[in-house]
Amino acid sequence: MQIIKSLLAGLILVATNTFAAIPEGYYSAVDGLAANELKSALTSIISKHNTLAYSDLWDYYPYTYYCLDNPDQVLDLYSSDVTYFSNYSALNREHVVPQAWWGGSTDSGPGCDLFNVIPSETKANSAKADYPLGKVATATFDNGVIKVGSSAVSGYTGNVFEPVDKYKGDFARIYLYVAACYPGIAWDDNKADAMTDSDDMTLKSWIIPTLLEWNAADPVDEAEIQRNEDIAKYQANRNPFIDYPELADYIWGNNSSQKFNLAEHVANEGQPNTSLKTKAPVFSLDYGTPDNPKAIADGTTLIVRAGAAYATLHVRVNSGSWQQATYSVSNGKITFAQIAVTISGETTVETFCTNDGYADSDTITACFSGTDLANQYLLYEAFDAVTTGGNTLTGDSGTRWSGNDNFPDVSNAFCAGYALRLGSSSDTGSITSRTLNTAGGTIAISLDIKGWTTVEGDITVSLTGAAKQTVTYSATIADDFEHAALTFTNVSANPTLTIATTAKRAFVDNIIVYSTTSGIEAINFKEADDVNSSSNSSASATFNLAGQRINANTRGIVIQNGKKVLR
Repeated sequence: MQIIKSLLAGLILVATNTFAAIPEGYYSAVDGLAANELKSALTSIISKHNTLAYSDLWDYYPYTYYCLDNPDQVLDLYSSDVTYFSNYSALNREHVVPQAWWGGSTDSGPGCDLFNVIPSETKANSAKADYPLGKVATATFDNGVIKVGSSAVSGYTGNVFEPVDKYKGDFARIYLYVAACYPGIAWDDNKADAMTDSDDMTLKSWIIPTLLEWNAADPVDEAEIQRNEDIAKYQANRNPFIDYPELADYIWGNNSSQKFNLAEHVANEGQPNTSLKTKAPVFSLDYGTPDNPKAIADGTTLIVRAGAAYATLHVRVNSGSWQQATYSVSNGKITFAQIAVTISGETTVETFCTNDGYADSDTITACFSGTDLANQYLLYEAFDAVTTGGNTLTGDSGTRWSGNDNFPDVSNAFCAGYALRLGSSSDTGSITSRTLNTAGGTIAISLDIKGWTTVEGDITVSLTGAAKQTVTYSATIADDFEHAALTFTNVSANPTLTIATTAKRAFVDNIIVYSTTSGIEAINFKEADDVNSSSNSSASATFNLAGQRINANTRGIVIQNGKKVLR
């Protein structure tokens, strides 16, 4: 069992710079200043913060962009669609101030700043494109929360996006924050419609009246205050225009000739939300229950990973001692806590997470029935040795895979965390197996599949001598794998298996090949006569021979009529 306990130097930065509410003296440097001097003082305060990794932002959203009345739901400022944090497939990470305006990395500056990169429904994100905030004259897109269209703002003739009234101030204060936090960025004047590095005030003159108007018309509300406190816990800085919205007038507005006296203003201050429950751990394998353990090959490696950033993972096996693993941070990149467990015989794994300032996660109990499955098949490959990479985020599967004994012939394959990614953004990928020791005939294959951020094509599966088969699927990178089962006839003796993408990228896992004429048989599932409810009549449902509904993703070896049977 491997336990990750290293705490890198970056962790010290996070631990010592996080805070609850406004630290004493945090804004003292702005006292008595106005206009550009006031803005420069704010820059010095808020630009010193933890730089988070863009790929990790998903892990912060459940603690920063949640709905106050239902913390399992995303607070989406771009649409009214209800999305749960357990399913990110409908969401994008959207730069409010577009990345194209400066062309920098998503892992630096406003490219990975939690105040600027927020959850967005995909259609709204696409429609918003790289347009600036503004008042819309004629809309080409309107979902009731934002609209996109021609500008009604004097001094700007391009397209703009306009949020609904209750979010106008939220978006305005994001723009003001970026202007104050990142004035040194080389804003591209050919693309940055609202920002410039040729003026000390950073904002272009045409947008300033709209930002000031919306900042005043839509005051800071409870959700925005809470978001400011929650982001400060991780990023170790604040949005001063949420704390003191009137600062904008002292920098860009009618009060810019007057000094900002801190004692005369009351901050919109709160506390981080400690009632949130830490997200539960996640597993690299599907798991069973005490009543129905998941059959799996002995020696399989189960990786238990913390479900949240800055979480401590607790794991115990077969009621033994609790093991702990914690996260590490280097250059803003979080390495989540994880523990490796080897499945051997009957194995019960209990796990939960703790996270400073939040309630403990639910405890999950996973049960496995370790058996010698690998020797029952012509080929069994779960990619347990592929310990690098991941298959839930786009930036996690960039390391090439060179093959193994089961699949020695590889083209454009990548490590994806106990799975493989086949293909790249510009080409297909494939893997071809070793020679399979069989007389041929009828051969069955099962495998798990999912796509990239969108489905970029199909999967083709071929066995020597048999007609090639195509597998279509709908799961994408944020989803669980889909299971596919295929039967081939007229397979040549001693064939090879090839699995390939037809267009760009897809993930594959848990590849099993077996002969239907051997000791392992496939059950011809059918619905029992006494199962008549509508909930049990789905065409996609499967049932065992006793008429009990089983999960289509649950597979393993069972004994039926004295024979070993794959289910």
